[in-house]
Amino acid sequence: MKLKSTLSIFIIAFFLFPIFIFAQGGWKQNNVTIKGKVNDFQNHKKSRTINFTFYDVISQSEKNIYVAQIDSLGNFLIQIPINYLQDFYLRSDYGDGHFVCLVGDELILNINYKTKTANLVGANRVKDNNDFKNFLIGLNGIDDKSTYELAKFKNSSDFLLYCKNRSKKINLYFDTFKKQFKTSKIFNQFIKDYIKYESLNTLLVYPSWHALQNKINKDSLKLIDNYYAFLEEYNMGDGTSFSTMHVQFLNNYYNYVTQHPKEAVIKVNNYISKGDIILAANVWKNLILQKTSGFTRNLFLTRFYQDIIEGKQLRLFDAIYDSTDLTDSYFTSIIDRNYKLAQDFLANQNTNGANLKKINSEIVKDLLDTITTKYANKVIYIDFWATWCSPCLAEIPNSKLLQQEYKDKDIVFLFLANRSSEDAWKATIANKELTGEHILLTNDQYNILAAKFNITGIPHYVLIDKQGNIISKNAPRPSQKNQIKLEINRLLK
Repeated sequence: MKLKSTLSIFIIAFFLFPIFIFAQGGWKQNNVTIKGKVNDFQNHKKSRTINFTFYDVISQSEKNIYVAQIDSLGNFLIQIPINYLQDFYLRSDYGDGHFVCLVGDELILNINYKTKTANLVGANRVKDNNDFKNFLIGLNGIDDKSTYELAKFKNSSDFLLYCKNRSKKINLYFDTFKKQFKTSKIFNQFIKDYIKYESLNTLLVYPSWHALQNKINKDSLKLIDNYYAFLEEYNMGDGTSFSTMHVQFLNNYYNYVTQHPKEAVIKVNNYISKGDIILAANVWKNLILQKTSGFTRNLFLTRFYQDIIEGKQLRLFDAIYDSTDLTDSYFTSIIDRNYKLAQDFLANQNTNGANLKKINSEIVKDLLDTITTKYANKVIYIDFWATWCSPCLAEIPNSKLLQQEYKDKDIVFLFLANRSSEDAWKATIANKELTGEHILLTNDQYNILAAKFNITGIPHYVLIDKQGNIISKNAPRPSQKNQIKLEINRLLK
């Protein structure tokens, strides 16, 4: 459970590769240069961009997407900052690919429109990436069914045994593979990381997979005693290379650390219900301090503090932050930089482009009528959002386009913010250059409306017609452009 959702709601034995060793003082950041050509581009001009997805152990969004521009001849070039050995994905209308890279690498790619594939053809890491492609092909033949499918039918004891036997088969396959292909030390290190964390992550998410597919509450799932003993295999200092599997494991392990034991979660929720946000945050912080060490502690504390900064809750950050809890200056520098960015963000309170309204905090009964009567004879498109909510903020560009399309029409775009401070609310409206009607709800007011519209998460959208009738309690998002326009147009007629 991330702090932002509730408040408002890796040193391994050192390898002999000094270029990317994680040491006191942080990673040595450098670029990976990716360039290449799209074959026969002039005859197939579907788009002029290529997306590269890099999974980031620090980024709150988990994955960072970089976009390369394709020139008129089909050539592209991009430099992406990285800190460690990792894999990434290429996605385009002309072909896709999955590659491994190291700090400082240069990769030359060829994208074949006919086969819809991207291949590494020059510079660094050619053999490693050919080996990686062949390894993945063989890996896909290890099991007839996916681990996700099997998680539905197996109890925790059987699933543990299955994963143990599966890991043995994969490691035997890898031993044979690396002898056959005479793989490099870099490649072997990366694949060991990939195999290890694919197994650990599978075991960690089993309860969620099993509960979801069997439509039961995860808390009601009975695990065998000491099920999570497999976590003892995790090395808290493992901060050298990060396959996508490693990143996914860390994301799920972060959630595990901050959600166990259940008594701690109950305590957090009790503190929050009483408005004791600092006490609630300290429970989470102490869980990280008590259950992690080394690289993992530095990483998880950085994520924890970044959640708070990202939510623009700087008073809370000031109350609980202790830089001595982190033992590496790389991480403290990240926190310091993001804190300064948040300060600059909050300093902008120019909300002239939006209409901010206030509702008496005492108004709870007939709250919806109190709000909607201000917009009589107009269609109302309500957006429930919060300043700390990443999916909410991701919808803002789409919302702005939608507002522009219906400019001067009988429709009101009403933004109801919740669980956000007033300065963060105003700063977000100002920095995102939001227009429309804006109201900051109290917690009680949001709870009333959340119950009325069955809101279980935000962003959430509601449509009300000109007569004040609720047409959709769960309307399409602005990014669902065709669906929402169809409904709005019908109501406007």
